[in-house]
Amino acid sequence: MWGKEFKKWILKHKTIDTFIIGYFIAEAISRFYTDTFDSLFHPILVKIIPGKEDSETTIFGAKIKLYNFIIALIQLLLSIYLAFLLRKVLYASNKN
Repeated sequence: MWGKEFKKWILKHKTIDTFIIGYFIAEAISRFYTDTFDSLFHPILVKIIPGKEDSETTIFGAKIKLYNFIIALIQLLLSIYLAFLLRKVLYASNKN
């Protein structure tokens, strides 16, 4: 029922093209970012951050891999900063 309406709407407005292109662009950027972080930043962080990758810390009775948490936190902050830079570049290019 609603499947035919949805199909008609999505093809009429060419939304499917945007979804497909957006998906492939997002996938390519995600793969590039992940591979770059793993091959470039992770080896540097391994030398800087104390501890071992497989060591666990107990906090409030829960075993936490603190080393992996710190790496993930650094990657999150880097992601947020890169998103900010990308937004800034896109808005600057849109003004012209």
